[in-house]
Amino acid sequence: QRNNNMSKLPSKMKAIVATGFGDIDSNVHLDDDFPTPTLPAKDDGKHMIIRVLACALAPGDVRVLSGKTDYMQMPECGFPYVIGSDVSGIVVAVGPEETKFSPGDYVVSRFDEPKPNGGAAEYRLVKTCLSEKCPKSISPIMACGLPASAMAAKRIVQQCMKKGDKVLIIGGSGAVGTSCIQYAKLYGASSIVAVSTQGGLCKGLGADRVIDYRKEKWWQIKDFQGKGNQFDIAFDFVNGDNWRKGARTGAAIKRKGKYVALMTGVDTEFEAHGVWDAVKLMCGIVFGN
Repeated sequence: QRNNNMSKLPSKMKAIVATGFGDIDSNVHLDDDFPTPTLPAKDDGKHMIIRVLACALAPGDVRVLSGKTDYMQMPECGFPYVIGSDVSGIVVAVGPEETKFSPGDYVVSRFDEPKPNGGAAEYRLVKTCLSEKCPKSISPIMACGLPASAMAAKRIVQQCMKKGDKVLIIGGSGAVGTSCIQYAKLYGASSIVAVSTQGGLCKGLGADRVIDYRKEKWWQIKDFQGKGNQFDIAFDFVNGDNWRKGARTGAAIKRKGKYVALMTGVDTEFEAHGVWDAVKLMCGIVFGN
């Protein structure tokens, strides 16, 4: 059986768990006696267990811990739950019908939306459909930050950008932004302008120009105003005032241009404690309120 490594796993493991909502110092602890996950009895090759080498923390972890999105993002197990979202690691057990992955494979795996949890532990049960083999040339720490962010960047660039577009990337040095710069370059952007304090990083990834938001506002720069100078599309990975004070002025983005914003950033900007909250949230996303 290909899953015979299960018998070699300890019944307990170390994990970083949340025991309540609120302050990290009061509600996040190391548990050295947490149950090690096991493969479902009837799995059909949909899951595997990996030994975690590195785990990424993301804004979603902060939102869950805040308690403000409990209706949409609270793990089914309740408290205590293991924090952490995307991971890199080594496969230690697979189901008997699994054909793609084998014990010993170096992989990355993303969390199961919309509930980031389970990553900050010695072992993790992951879905095979949300996992991929990782080149050994990429370190575990670098790799664990790729699954959700790089996938999001690739998807929005493929779906929203056209070859030859002049692109603005707000938050160019973040997890999604760094991948977005590279995918925009790969898919033929004519010009890429990133908004970030890390100019060297963004230019090294392919940005043609970097704006330090601490010194100037992208929508006020004359170089991006007037016919032929405006952006075809803007990707916003920061939120804040960029839409309200920037994009809605119409100064730097074409009249028929696109503005694509992800619900991101560390600050929790919404709450969802029930069905009505979720409905209002979706309406806000659709209608821009």
